[in-house]
Amino acid sequence: MEKHITKYKKLLQQVDSWFQTVMEKHFDIVKCRPGCFDCCQGLFDIGLLDAIFVQQGMKRLKPQQLQIIKEKARELIEKAKKIDKDFAPPYSLSEWDETRIDELVLNVGKVFCPFINDEGFCSIYEYRPLVCRLIGIPVIDISGEVIYVEGCEKNPLEKEGAFSPRLSLNYYQISKQEEEIIKELVNDLKDPKLRTDFRTFLPAVVLLDELVKEK
Repeated sequence: MEKHITKYKKLLQQVDSWFQTVMEKHFDIVKCRPGCFDCCQGLFDIGLLDAIFVQQGMKRLKPQQLQIIKEKARELIEKAKKIDKDFAPPYSLSEWDETRIDELVLNVGKVFCPFINDEGFCSIYEYRPLVCRLIGIPVIDISGEVIYVEGCEKNPLEKEGAFSPRLSLNYYQISKQEEEIIKELVNDLKDPKLRTDFRTFLPAVVLLDELVKEK
């Protein structure tokens, strides 16, 4: 599995480099700084590779840290289950359509991610999912297509007209490569429990059994 994670880390590094470039070009507009967690609210759904990656990050935490995170995650999941009783272990969203997922996210509201600690920092920052690395600024594919126009209200790049195609991200290529890594991983591990289309909310990953045991 390590080779798959290594490939994925390289993809994530591309996204991190893009974000850093935007910050450097527009340092006066992009206000993302350590300790700011405005974007770390609400439920985010992630795929299999991110779920495995997050669980690897959890292994690096101290038992006391992990216990606090599990308690926070359990509260969020219980809230979600009261809204939609079908959201139950193994918490898979693979059979759900986007409308149903969006409705649950909307009804749960702006809850904080369980990995945010009391100081406002992410406990698994190096292992945070792809979606967390994209949030905060508009995303434009190299084709010129706008993927996400809304960024954080603290980073009004679209209002200032500062975000241009020359700062775009190879979004679709990265998404395609992510899918290819997931397919390769599932094929290599030959575990019937693993599905390439697996999706779940980030807090649910905390409560799931280890998806892939490292050998």
